[in-house]
Amino acid sequence: MDTLVLDEKHARFYCGQVVLALEYLHNLDIVHRDVKLENILIEADGYLKLADLGIAKIVKGRTYSMCGTEGYMAPEILLNMGHGKPVDWWSFGVLLFSMCAGRVPFASHNMMRNAEKIILGIYCTPSHFSNQLSDLINNLLQVDLTKRYGNLRRGVKDIKEHPWFNEINWLALLNHKLIAPFKPKFTAVDQVLKFKLKQHKEIRLKVAKENMSRTVRQMYYQGSRDRDLTLHRDLVSLFLNYLVLLPYTRSIHLKSP
Repeated sequence: MDTLVLDEKHARFYCGQVVLALEYLHNLDIVHRDVKLENILIEADGYLKLADLGIAKIVKGRTYSMCGTEGYMAPEILLNMGHGKPVDWWSFGVLLFSMCAGRVPFASHNMMRNAEKIILGIYCTPSHFSNQLSDLINNLLQVDLTKRYGNLRRGVKDIKEHPWFNEINWLALLNHKLIAPFKPKFTAVDQVLKFKLKQHKEIRLKVAKENMSRTVRQMYYQGSRDRDLTLHRDLVSLFLNYLVLLPYTRSIHLKSP
């Protein structure tokens, strides 16, 4: 089997965290709308972070934006029927399938054919999937919104209490008390950061300075006073330093005493 395919035990640990992340976002009426493998990051302790809220949106009813990633988009997005939180649970179903199969369930070289498969819910489950995993995915990849897990009367409980997740202690997972199956090893972090900064600083500064200089020139032509221009130049300098360091800052976790 492909080494990129996770066994169900490990997939359960990682997907459980995605469930908790989506549960939190949905409680805030935020729909992520781009749940996929590429948007999942792993920290030094082996736990995950759901990243890239670039197309996330506060949705209390329906929204009609056409957005997402091909292969992960829910049928209602493709059909422009209006969508809400259930699209995240569809994408989660695709994510779960991908982790355990090493591929997305809906894939075709023909974009229209791929969209047709998604709209009709046509996919094949690998033979090595357990019955419980197949059942969970089947209930997540439901074209009919009235049958899709996460969108029923019990909400996320239908997912968290599904037999496939029986081995998960949700409170322990939430508090990072479970042992992660994999922890990335970082060596010479400072050297890596310095190399990255040196490698990208010149390009980032050049682009940012060009953009900012146009703004400063525009302010000058609009009659800004010298002292205001000096102040803005100081702010621009501060912003440039922040811009260079931003991609390499590490997240800080505040824990209750």
